[in-house]
Amino acid sequence: MTTTPRQPNMAFELALLLALATLWGGSYTFIKLGVATIPPITLIAARTAIAGLLLVVIMRMRGVTMSTDGPTWRRFIFQACLNSVIPWTLIAWGERFVDAGLATILN
Repeated sequence: MTTTPRQPNMAFELALLLALATLWGGSYTFIKLGVATIPPITLIAARTAIAGLLLVVIMRMRGVTMSTDGPTWRRFIFQACLNSVIPWTLIAWGERFVDAGLATILN
């Protein structure tokens, strides 16, 4: 018995895309507001810590365990620095001098 793939619901897919764009674009505005009173490194450290804690909670709820060996954690730290810490810190630092909209476009 073969199953035919379902056709995507275009309205639902567009609503998801709009939600994603709103969340993604909104982060630049909130960073712009945050760096007015909080240093960029502190802001991004707090943002990353909150996201990490949320992911740990979701993993616990799903019963997923984290690796405990050193080489894996070194790779995690390297990837976190390249994909999150360095770019978002630079974006937050840059938003001290440019508008959030321009930072969004330049990114």
